Amino acid sequence: MHEINRGLLLVFPKRPFVDWLNSVDPEGSRVTLDDLWREPEAILVEQFESDEEAERLLQRLYGEVFDHMLMEWHTNVAGWPATRDHRTFREWFEVRSLSMVFDQAGDEIRHLD
Repeated sequence: MHEINRGLLLVFPKRPFVDWLNSVDPEGSRVTLDDLWREPEAILVEQFESDEEAERLLQRLYGEVFDHMLMEWHTNVAGWPATRDHRTFREWFEVRSLSMVFDQAGDEIRHLD
């Protein structure tokens, strides 16, 4: 296994996200918080060394992460919440950061999209 030059953000939705998601698709199957916590979003980011650096990184990237999380579940931007500031992001998501990421597979990492 080899350490790679990336950090990792694990993004876990909170209740406001679940409530919004279920409100924009009232005809669809209901999603629960437990459903979404089973497989959080894992996002590779630039490498960081401390919790403070991870927080500064997240303050810079929260808008992109917020939009990504919304787009993963609801592609109609018109249905997105109007307020997507840092405070709302923190209310809607819990983020855990890992400063060390290891590659066990050994083959080339490719972007799939």
